[in-house]
Amino acid sequence: MATRSCIAVRTGTARKPRYLGVYCHWDGYPEHQLPILTQHHNSSAKALALIAPGDISALRTGTTWDGVGRSPQPLYYAERGDKDIAPREFTEVQQLLDHFQGMGCEHAYVFTPKLGWVHTDLRQLDLPFEDPNWVGSPVHY
Repeated sequence: MATRSCIAVRTGTARKPRYLGVYCHWDGYPEHQLPILTQHHNSSAKALALIAPGDISALRTGTTWDGVGRSPQPLYYAERGDKDIAPREFTEVQQLLDHFQGMGCEHAYVFTPKLGWVHTDLRQLDLPFEDPNWVGSPVHY
């Protein structure tokens, strides 16, 4: 069974934040995702490039949809021709978390310019965040 997650980037300004996020189907648990995110997608530009093609099947795999070998990289749904997979935009982090929690995601990873990657366990998310400018706690690997 898949451990679904969302991968997002905080953009905009401190007063008008924006969040762009995509769905990721496989291996969404922190022990798998965080080392990949922090090692290969460790800047705003790299994080935005990661999510630009849209929803992701696997964050890092060495095969294509047809099982052909390639260097390890994300496997995007766009590669097999799926539609309606573009990054979704939100004005508040709570909107982002609610949306992806509603899609069955168990974990959320948000890149913030000041803190880097921030993880939230959506299974533990009981109360909405009070602050629409939430930036979370950094994760260091």
